[in-house]
Amino acid sequence: MKSKAILTIDSTEPFTLFDLLRQQKAAQTAADRTAKKVRTSMTRAIRARMRGLLSRDIRDRITLRAARIDPVRVTFEVNREPLPLGKFRTTQLKRAGVKAYLPRGPKTFRDAFKARMESGHKGVYRRDKRAKTAKGRDKNERLRRGRLPLREMYGPSIDDVFGDEWQQHGLAVFQEHFDEELFRALRFARGRRR
Repeated sequence: MKSKAILTIDSTEPFTLFDLLRQQKAAQTAADRTAKKVRTSMTRAIRARMRGLLSRDIRDRITLRAARIDPVRVTFEVNREPLPLGKFRTTQLKRAGVKAYLPRGPKTFRDAFKARMESGHKGVYRRDKRAKTAKGRDKNERLRRGRLPLREMYGPSIDDVFGDEWQQHGLAVFQEHFDEELFRALRFARGRRR
């Protein structure tokens, strides 16, 4: 038998089914609002450790799933893929490559360069010297020597730097703010009934 989480409001009036649905909606609203606060707090904590990244780039890697009621459940997923090196603060050096300011300190990548692709994507790239050259003909049908393909370079992922601490941080913030948001949502729901 499944147990259901039911919220009760101190009231002398008998509850109707409509009141119960209103309470469940209030719990869902409170969980959603708290989840947004958790994502903001996690973004700030991660950004403090990963200097040079924009909040937008971190927030895009944290997926928030809508709250469920029975029981109250909110799901966060952090993308574990490495971040493109172009998202970090980088400096093009004259002959040495690119210097990237990563969370564990600056690092120089030799033979790398910053570029903007035709699509508008900016990044740090390196020619793949292991690949075979692509030969062909240019627009005037002259034989040309091919170029080596580009490979985008990546830095650390959020998980590499923050580890599992983001989960503990998110849980602590959720527990801190959920009661406050639930009280606010229930007070709003009771006010609308009258």
